[in-house]
Amino acid sequence: MAKDNDRYQVYPDRVRIAIIDCAYLIIIVCLAGVLFIQASWIWKAFAVFFIILFGILAYQTLAPALSKQPLYVIDQNGVTDYTHKDEKVTVPWSQIQKIELAPNNASMEIGIIAMNVLTDKEKQAEAVKKNYSHNGNLAIYSIIIDGFKFRRKPFLRIYDELQKQGLKYNPKILINKYRG
Repeated sequence: MAKDNDRYQVYPDRVRIAIIDCAYLIIIVCLAGVLFIQASWIWKAFAVFFIILFGILAYQTLAPALSKQPLYVIDQNGVTDYTHKDEKVTVPWSQIQKIELAPNNASMEIGIIAMNVLTDKEKQAEAVKKNYSHNGNLAIYSIIIDGFKFRRKPFLRIYDELQKQGLKYNPKILINKYRG
C-alpha cells in the first residue's frame, strides 16, 4: 500500500503471496517425492498432474505481486479498479452508495456498492445484463476487495482509507462495519 496526499494505492500483499507460494512449493516437493519412490505408474501420473496443477497455481498467485500495477487506487476521483485485465473501472464518489466490511466464508471482505458508473451506452447495456444476471435483477456496480488476499492490518487500513475518503468526498455514503 502506498499513500501520497489523498491518493492511496493498494498493491498485492507480498507477504501473504509469499506464504501461499511457500505452501504450494512444499506440496510440489512432497508430490515430487512420489516420483522417486517405488510406486505404481498411476500414482506417479497423479503426482505429475498435481505438480503441474500446483505449479500453475503458484505462478498465478505470484504474477500479481510481480506487477507494478496497483490493484485499486483510492483518490479524490473515487475508487479505480485495475483487477480486470481488459478494462479499468473508476467509480466516482458521487456514484458510491455504500461501503461495507462484511464477513465472507473464511475471511472478511470490503464491498463498495455503486449505481450506474458507465457512460458508454453499449458497454452500459452489457454491464446491466451482466449485473442483472449476477445481482438478482439489480443494476448496480460493485467492487469486492477480498480479505483473503491481504493480512488483517493492511486490509483494515484499506477499509479505513475508503471510509475516510468516502466521507470526505461524499458524506451521503452509507458506511457499514461488521461487528462480530
